[in-house]
Amino acid sequence: MKNLIQTFILILLISCTPKSEIITKNGKIKGRTFYCDKFDWSIDIPEGYIVTSLQEKEDIEELGYNAMIDEIPERYEVRENRPHLIGFEIDEFNGFSSSLEPFGSTNMSMEEHQKFVSNLIKKTYSKLEGITFEQELSTENIGKRKFYNVKTKIFNQETNELILTQVILNTKIDSGLFSSSINYKSEDVFEKLYDNFKKSLN
Repeated sequence: MKNLIQTFILILLISCTPKSEIITKNGKIKGRTFYCDKFDWSIDIPEGYIVTSLQEKEDIEELGYNAMIDEIPERYEVRENRPHLIGFEIDEFNGFSSSLEPFGSTNMSMEEHQKFVSNLIKKTYSKLEGITFEQELSTENIGKRKFYNVKTKIFNQETNELILTQVILNTKIDSGLFSSSINYKSEDVFEKLYDNFKKSLN
């Protein structure tokens, strides 16, 4: 079961404690705040959370990409490593991450993209033994932007215990796709990370 849990965490999405200022690939961290240099956005890093390194994030995404590549239709492009903005976590089950990537030349609407993400997750998880899952799609306005969300709950098939919940929040910024995800095992963690994200956009 441990290997199974690690597998679907890789499908979903070395850490350090922030110093006074750290320059990252797509911004900088000053104190406990990340400032993005791709668009006007900053987000606080909650106390007790550690920053996920870019190399670790890319290694995880490579494994996730390899796990779902067979389910991606030929007409769609899914990048092996998305431009990572910032990620922070308590542990592998509880954390936040975000990215900004070109939306491409496709005429796909955000509604269509939301369904594409949902179907891709369903097809990939359906191949994993030992789990069941349920999914919920929603939209919401946060600050000035409309987000298209995919929420997935993963359960132990034998015990029906909730193992992990992931919420993916996507919106368009100019010609880019701004994607954020929150992984959590308890509602308290979700509320803290979700409120922190909403605050960053208001």
